[in-house]
Amino acid sequence: MSAGRLAEVLDAQLDCARAMLAALEREAQALADPRHEGLEEAVAEKDGLARALEALERERLALTETVRDAVGSGNGWTELLALLGRCREHNRRNGALLGARRAGIEMALAALAGGPGHSYGADGRKPLAERSRTLGSA
Repeated sequence: MSAGRLAEVLDAQLDCARAMLAALEREAQALADPRHEGLEEAVAEKDGLARALEALERERLALTETVRDAVGSGNGWTELLALLGRCREHNRRNGALLGARRAGIEMALAALAGGPGHSYGADGRKPLAERSRTLGSA
């Protein structure tokens, strides 16, 4: 095992994780923008960085059989794990934001289409047809 190459791979993983965190932050900004400017670029960058991180991890694993042998108690490994945890949290938050936006869009489309939706009348109540229920049958 080449300790020098292993250190280079770890440094590259750190750089890639920092870039991923920045891309996720740009993605969040684009999602908050009503016109979603820069979203496609941020997503493409994020996808490329994810592929790069995967390739670096495969190389790191090829250089060593265990994480303990590879990095011992080095701060680089601890920093990488912390950065990747932050990336995971940012990605989860961005996904939740996308899900909420999607639900809002679907609700607006249902209301525009006139189908059963989550719309209310001027009095703040659901239309009578949606409020009614069968009390029994003969």
